[in-house]
Amino acid sequence: MHVVSAPETVAGVTEALSSEELLADDPAPTAAPKAEAAPPADDPQARAGQAPSAEKPERAGEAGNSAEIPRRLRSVFGPAPAVGVLGIDDQRRGSRGFHKDPDSGQWVADADCWQTVFIDSTGGHGLLGAVEGRAKAPVIAWILAQPPAWRARIWAVTIDLSTLYRAAAREALPHAIILADIFHVAQLATKMVDDVRRRNTHRMRGRRGRVSDLEYTIKNLLRWGPSTLSRRSRRKILETLSALETVDGAATHEIRTAWTARNLLLEMLALAPSRTGRATTRTDVGRALYRFFDYCATFGRDIPELVTLAETIDSWRDEIANAVTLGITNAAAEGVNRLSKLIYRVAFGLRNVVNQQRRARYIAYRATRPDWQPTVTAYAKVA
Repeated sequence: MHVVSAPETVAGVTEALSSEELLADDPAPTAAPKAEAAPPADDPQARAGQAPSAEKPERAGEAGNSAEIPRRLRSVFGPAPAVGVLGIDDQRRGSRGFHKDPDSGQWVADADCWQTVFIDSTGGHGLLGAVEGRAKAPVIAWILAQPPAWRARIWAVTIDLSTLYRAAAREALPHAIILADIFHVAQLATKMVDDVRRRNTHRMRGRRGRVSDLEYTIKNLLRWGPSTLSRRSRRKILETLSALETVDGAATHEIRTAWTARNLLLEMLALAPSRTGRATTRTDVGRALYRFFDYCATFGRDIPELVTLAETIDSWRDEIANAVTLGITNAAAEGVNRLSKLIYRVAFGLRNVVNQQRRARYIAYRATRPDWQPTVTAYAKVA
């Protein structure tokens, strides 16, 4: 599949950028292709004795007025728009590809099953680019390949709880603040409660949980947040834990402690302006974190899953506080991943990595989408 920019789109982009910016990193202009003396032998029009038609779809950078346009403007891998908050996330590209080296006879990997994507987290531009793999070096190389003025405009970077992306962002964008995604913090706390419940079930009963087990009947209620849990559900949790205490007091203590610690952490995450509708200070976030750490140190120091969670939150303390204070998440990256994976599934997988990245950005990049008008549904006025 070949993607060619529309003339009016290219004209708008060319007018927005100065001639110095267009030709700064571009090679020499591509010359127009030479006219062939005769059509190829496999041309159906040539076999029919007809002259080749002049109206043929142009490929990117081959013929027509597209040869006068800089090469990087003729592809969806063109210059990235100016963004303020850069989102970095990993994406499952597909299965790994291999080929057998004819000289050594060993299997060599062609493509990684993972790729790193770069998204505009707040501006709405969607997918900006992608690199193969989840290593630190390709991420830094992609960021440093952008113009210095583009990097200077980025004031924040949103990531998941990935130490690799945090190190890459600190090295490539030392002036930007790093934000840890709030959703993944809450997901990690919920997983901790499930792990504590499963471990105690296996210790008490020597098997996996069943519907007849007391702790299993409230496994879904334990995943609800403290602000969304109804009084009836909360009463059911407390009554079930009281009944479980007669069976095994240690298991009840660990499950109750893990659930309470998770609720304290979720209360801290709920201080984000997107939830409260008002500004949040670092002092409020620090007090909420202190309550969480104090409870973990007092009641949960003997629970290994809770200790691990507290250590993880402590290592990401600044990034979590930044995200809660500013109310910015990495949700745009998750939306782009959802859209890109849908394209991969429809195509039943793509073997060529470059074509896959091109198709993903073409469908997830806002500049390639038409401006639909009107933007809102218009209804006829009632007389």
